[in-house]
Amino acid sequence: MIAWKEITGFPRYHISDTGVVLNIKTQRKLLPATHRHNGAQWIVLQCHGERTNRSIHSLVLEHFVCPRPKGAVCRHLDGNPANNLVGNLAWGSMKENAQDCERHGRRARLEKNGRARLTCGKAAEIRVRFARGTSVSELARLYDINPGAISKLVRGITWRMPPS
Repeated sequence: MIAWKEITGFPRYHISDTGVVLNIKTQRKLLPATHRHNGAQWIVLQCHGERTNRSIHSLVLEHFVCPRPKGAVCRHLDGNPANNLVGNLAWGSMKENAQDCERHGRRARLEKNGRARLTCGKAAEIRVRFARGTSVSELARLYDINPGAISKLVRGITWRMPPS
């Protein structure tokens, strides 16, 4: 059976333990928006003419588990940011959340990272050139990348290649 609770500070809205938000006055379910970067769902709530955005996963945890502990973030235990069932959510640290993302394959690594300036092929090429004697400063100039980044790459600190 689905449980419902009034959203604190927004008496016009109720939230279920499944992550559904209902406008009590109109008896309509609100359609969540999805964050295009991480897939998390959020909703716009209105009270006394003021609008506020709230993440659905946080609302579910706050109303069915406990208030957000200091410094905590919401974890989706199955790795699906659209699954807002109370049993799939937990408060945790940023480190735990990052470990979850890694475990579920949701971490943008290497060239999948939108801010990456290299491809896996270029990173491998830089390593080969370094092994053949090209200096870090020369590689930095050739690839238009900070020498510190080149140094970390050739030492395997960054751009650790995934197992084949």
